Amino acid sequence: TRFTGSGEFRAENEPYGTMITFMASGNDLPHPDEALERQRKSKQRAANDPTDTDHEDKEPKGEMTIRDAGGELIRTQRFPVHQGINRIVWDMRRDGVRPMPGPEPAELEDGLPAGPEVLPGDYEVTLSLAAGADDAVTSSHSLSVLADPRSLFDANAYAANYQARLELMKMQEKAVSAVERIVHAQSGVNTALALVNQQLKPGAEPDEAVKALKESAEGIQKSLAELEKRFRTPPRTRGIVYDDDKVANRIGMAMYYVGSTRDAPTPTAQVYVEQARQDLETATAAVDLFMADELEAFRQALKDAGIGLFASSIGN
Repeated sequence: TRFTGSGEFRAENEPYGTMITFMASGNDLPHPDEALERQRKSKQRAANDPTDTDHEDKEPKGEMTIRDAGGELIRTQRFPVHQGINRIVWDMRRDGVRPMPGPEPAELEDGLPAGPEVLPGDYEVTLSLAAGADDAVTSSHSLSVLADPRSLFDANAYAANYQARLELMKMQEKAVSAVERIVHAQSGVNTALALVNQQLKPGAEPDEAVKALKESAEGIQKSLAELEKRFRTPPRTRGIVYDDDKVANRIGMAMYYVGSTRDAPTPTAQVYVEQARQDLETATAAVDLFMADELEAFRQALKDAGIGLFASSIGN
């Protein structure tokens, strides 16, 4: 039929993962009933300083941690909690990798992005509701992740696939750390360049040493930009840019080939992984060399010239 009217039932799918149900109590937690929640907030405002509204902006949150059979912490997530029965879902994934730095800080207050799905085995889930550092309430329970009986892949193949994903995650972390170093250096050089420009007085004969520092700073800015382009297309880049040769895209393509199946990585996938590894090692080596050589020399030149955040104030 073209229109089902009210004859079609629609609802959300059951969440994928293990459902964890728990009871929480305490008047410091929000109440799911709207009328009772208004009463709770009214009493809370009356009991506290009416000019202090900070407590109203902080949503109480619990924390879920997952450990594997060896005791390794593999997942940390925070979630809102209310009075009464609560239910959360662990999607059977471990922590992923923090995103690349962007124009706005990444919102990771509730935990890292999800990584690959874990292997079948025994795990321990711990819930924590910390009203304070000394009076945190915790509860732990063991659970078992079972293999999908419909899967066509054996345990060894699945384990090989999982290990390949973990290896690629480590490569992602290394790439993110390198870009973070570049972005941090860019911020520092921009600040240094602003301080150098302050030394160039309008209408006055420019000091040759200061001019040299300015030229050096501008050259370092360009070099840092080129280093960043080896890893990714910089944020706010306009237009369509070819980026298949970027380190981040190399790793992403390897992730795609490995993650497209639960089987052991194919020869093609292994080629992409090795290509991503080689590009990552070459790019990070270039960053290490630049930081230890040109950037360190520029930092020392600034120090020798007495240019710093408080240099002019101290001199006066």
